Amino acid sequence: MNGPVVEPSLDFPALLFKLLPGIYRDKDAQGELQRFLQIASLPLEELEVSIAQLYEDLFLGNARAPFIPLIGALIGVEIDPTLPERTQRTEVEEAFAFYRSKGLHDPIGQYAERVTAWRAALIDFSQKVSQVPFVSDLNPVVPYRNQPVGEDPPASGNFFFRADGALQPLFDRQTGRPIRREGLFGHETEYAGIEGRFAIRDRGVDLFLPDPAPAYAAIAADLTDFANPKMPNGIALTILPNQVAIDPELGRFKIVSPIPLAGNLRVEFQVLVPASVAVQTFDLRDPMQITRLNRSDDAAPHTIDIRRPRRPTDRIGRYHFDNLGFFFTLGRQMSNQRPNILPPGSQSGNFSFDGRLLGVGDTTGVSVQLQDGIDGSPLTRQKLEAAVEEFCGTTRGFTLRVNGIDLSSPDFQPAATLRAADLSDFANPKTPAGGVLALGAHDVAVDPERGRFKLDLTGLGIAAEQIRVDYLLAPVQNHQGTQPAALSETVHDIFGFDPQGKRIVLRDGEDGMPISVKRRFGAALSDFHGKRRGWTVYRNGVDVSGVLLQAEEKDLEDPITPVTPGRLAVDADRGRFKFPVGFLSPADLIAVDYSDEDTAGEAQLLASFSQRSPKLLPAGVVPVPIDTRVPHVDPSVLE
Repeated sequence: MNGPVVEPSLDFPALLFKLLPGIYRDKDAQGELQRFLQIASLPLEELEVSIAQLYEDLFLGNARAPFIPLIGALIGVEIDPTLPERTQRTEVEEAFAFYRSKGLHDPIGQYAERVTAWRAALIDFSQKVSQVPFVSDLNPVVPYRNQPVGEDPPASGNFFFRADGALQPLFDRQTGRPIRREGLFGHETEYAGIEGRFAIRDRGVDLFLPDPAPAYAAIAADLTDFANPKMPNGIALTILPNQVAIDPELGRFKIVSPIPLAGNLRVEFQVLVPASVAVQTFDLRDPMQITRLNRSDDAAPHTIDIRRPRRPTDRIGRYHFDNLGFFFTLGRQMSNQRPNILPPGSQSGNFSFDGRLLGVGDTTGVSVQLQDGIDGSPLTRQKLEAAVEEFCGTTRGFTLRVNGIDLSSPDFQPAATLRAADLSDFANPKTPAGGVLALGAHDVAVDPERGRFKLDLTGLGIAAEQIRVDYLLAPVQNHQGTQPAALSETVHDIFGFDPQGKRIVLRDGEDGMPISVKRRFGAALSDFHGKRRGWTVYRNGVDVSGVLLQAEEKDLEDPITPVTPGRLAVDADRGRFKFPVGFLSPADLIAVDYSDEDTAGEAQLLASFSQRSPKLLPAGVVPVPIDTRVPHVDPSVLE
């Protein structure tokens, strides 16, 4: 945003020519004098534009970027000139409003959202504490994510959570305790595929989570001897097809049939790392939290207070005074959007959240994956079905409004019922489990994985043009025509999408969700290969995606990984691709289009907000900014 471009208000060449005596004008039959005056008047035009721009620079909306900090300084606002212009202007615009409302809960939250363009939730820490698991010996649980597995011998189904096959006891991050075979037995569904415990994924698809049905079932086992598996009580164990025997005390698992390829498997688990500190927050007033920590007698002595007590009688860790937490979820807020009815111009009641212009007769629209506003995870059908009230009409999920009234609000009549659904086929709506879904006249079916909803316009007494929606998409930045980085001096066919060769996670260019997640939810590889929402690879300016080279998913951690002839291998979770042998010549120029997340820009914006937020708060209040998303951990930093 650079402000409007000031144009000259006078035609100086014509004005100078008019002011000359008539005899000179009469003799200029060929226009030579007029052309000379056009050149001579250029400094006059520049002077007028400069004078006019000086006036525009007095106003924040039209001022050039270098003047924004100067205007802010006039009213006592410090501006970081490295921030985007939009953010700088917002900080100055909001200054007077915040001088009048400094310290109030809602204005602070609104400021946080306007400056960062992220969704923010403010939590009063007055009755909350910061808790460190295993404070006595400083051995907290640390997550290992997206780890390769070991298998010995190859194709045997004898797997190890560690790629080197070393002993690796698994821990439960929720309790900070090791997972025992006896504790896992009979409670496998409470551990397998659960965040903070352990997960096994085959090409990004969790083996244990329903989608719509689990591919494998976990069973607790003693795998001290792979050839002689036993139950935790020592009885011989027979492993059936589509079962995964898990030994959490040794960090091993065994599959008999069908045996997935070890190279396609990735695991997540928790371990103890000595001399580390991982801070958590919990509410002392919630007995369930205290029970979960196995400290039901008294939690306070095991906690760290981030402020000193006011009086000697105050118990450290029991109370906090004036601590305010900013829980940020990075994403793109789509507010007051007009959804598309499918097909456009109809009264079908079939809608897509995405509202971009569609062609006549389009019955599918643009599919988008909605994001959970708490932790940035994908909002799935199962998650929506389990807690409809938490996502419908809230900042955590989405809002459907008719003439400004929320459909989930009691103010809307007739009362509407929002239901989670699979709307892959509008004509045959299904439940998240895959059953037939019968919709009544007042039912509203929502599919967050497709970004669609379906309702009866006549039954609810509304028209399509009256509907507006709010929803949240994951963050994304699109790159076009960038030069990829060569990743190996000896293998000349493998590249990184990022120009510096950094590991990145490829994202859907439309909704920002990682492509590996979209694949798990059933998206085809062809939806991304050579497509705007995925990636495109050019050789000497010619697109080779699709026509010359079909795509295949590969783990490209090792540069020598072979590629099938006629295929382009792509590793979406590492941001890498590799050509088949002999496809490239030394003189070929490669360019790529792709989408990822601007993590550096997000970190800069969060750091800047952290520096400035204390000025918005009353004296003594400690701001605590927290990124609520589950981070993608680089295993190399944990070695």
